[in-house]
Amino acid sequence: MVCSLQEKYPDLIRPWIVEQDAKDPEEAETYIPCSFTEPLYYLAKPHAEIIEDYRAEFETHIAEDWRLNTNVVEILLGPKALEVICPAEWKGIHGFEPLELVWKDEMPAVYKPTVRPINPRLYEDAAKTRSSNQQQL
Repeated sequence: MVCSLQEKYPDLIRPWIVEQDAKDPEEAETYIPCSFTEPLYYLAKPHAEIIEDYRAEFETHIAEDWRLNTNVVEILLGPKALEVICPAEWKGIHGFEPLELVWKDEMPAVYKPTVRPINPRLYEDAAKTRSSNQQQL
């Protein structure tokens, strides 16, 4: 089939022969979601840098009047606050017994959702598109 396409279209380029970019720019620019981003970020930086990042947020996160007229900044930079908010090392979560979940016997081991049918209003257009794509090959 590919040979017949090359005869019909002499400028056809086989995609598996052409060298591809290592990574598409769209893929490189797309944010990869992570549910554990902040802890990983925290663990990857030096402790002094973490404290500086914490201190830098005071201007945007504490109202100026309150920041200038109270000792809230002193409290937030005190040893007790820094120990809680910016601990020097991660020791894990302590003081909780391991959690055991109890499952009902009638719960299925696997759940397979049912297949949704094509909307009848869209089926005709989808069939036309499919047949025209097959004719082009």
